[in-house]
Amino acid sequence: MRKEYGNALRKLFSAQMKQVLPRFEEVKVKSVYCAPGERAYRWIVSEPTHCWIVLSPDLKGYDRFHVLIGWSKRARYPEVSMIPCAEQPTPDHAEFAYDEYLIRLPSLWTTIDTPWVVREFRVLTSAEDLQASMVPISQEQALNDVTPLVNDAISRLQTQGLSYLETFAGSCGVEAKTQ
Repeated sequence: MRKEYGNALRKLFSAQMKQVLPRFEEVKVKSVYCAPGERAYRWIVSEPTHCWIVLSPDLKGYDRFHVLIGWSKRARYPEVSMIPCAEQPTPDHAEFAYDEYLIRLPSLWTTIDTPWVVREFRVLTSAEDLQASMVPISQEQALNDVTPLVNDAISRLQTQGLSYLETFAGSCGVEAKTQ
């Protein structure tokens, strides 16, 4: 993801998380399971059960991002061998039995891996294309481009992600408070 988009994305997402989902505190994670540039937000349900929301900007040069949700029953960032987990959410929530779990948020409503795309990838076919791709984007333009996507991601977290994590918390014997 371009630096300008990444900066705007992290700033706006963090501000909205503080405002809309304040029980999730941004934490610095020192783990090989958390990629550089990702931002992790933790809700300590009860020790040792922690729920997580992760903002994951694309590291491969695409102008897009993912939002992941999950948990660890081991008081740490989820240490899963594959991110996202291969096991998708099930109607009977069989995945709640896992000690650690991390999935992309859209897997709660679709089987298609759908990132939030700021700008579609375009193959550079000429020197002019390359030069145009290197023109800086203003902070204002970057913020304008990412705002509707962050708004949608936060809305989806509120309407689907939070209820899913609260259901998980309830399965652990913890009554989750709606916010």
